Amino acid sequence: MAISTGIALLVGLPLGILVARRPLWRRPILGLANVFQTIPSLALFGLLIPVFGIGAWTAITALVVYGLLPIVRNTYAGITGVDPAVREAGRGMGMTDGELLRLVELPLRHAEDEVAARDAGEAGDHPEIPPANPPCAHHHDLWATSPPGVMPTFVALLGAVSQRT
Repeated sequence: MAISTGIALLVGLPLGILVARRPLWRRPILGLANVFQTIPSLALFGLLIPVFGIGAWTAITALVVYGLLPIVRNTYAGITGVDPAVREAGRGMGMTDGELLRLVELPLRHAEDEVAARDAGEAGDHPEIPPANPPCAHHHDLWATSPPGVMPTFVALLGAVSQRT
């Protein structure tokens, strides 16, 4: 799963930046990612097995395909969600488009990418993985930075203890 999430990040982040920078590309790229997301997994495996055979690459490719939509969509939302005044301040300081992206937009959209990476890793995963929108906003960092399975286990244990008392 780590390999597929890494590949999906390597493909999805540049696509999300492209979609944010070039509005004409938004509909085709997000539309294609939405179409990929709607393909049932059994049908996708039916399409991929003749190409890759039965094995790890088939599963990795399927997980990359399912992981692209959350990464592209959240990267786009994060970059376009940067306050225009902050972007204008960077332009006023003489930043180029690359500097503006690297020094202003990418750091400010970091939280969106944490959610995107987690959502991409959850594609087809287990229900015990935390939701993309945690119950309390101040717990977001705990959900985003904990190793997979740690916070759900902690929350389940906390729930069990609270129901026993």
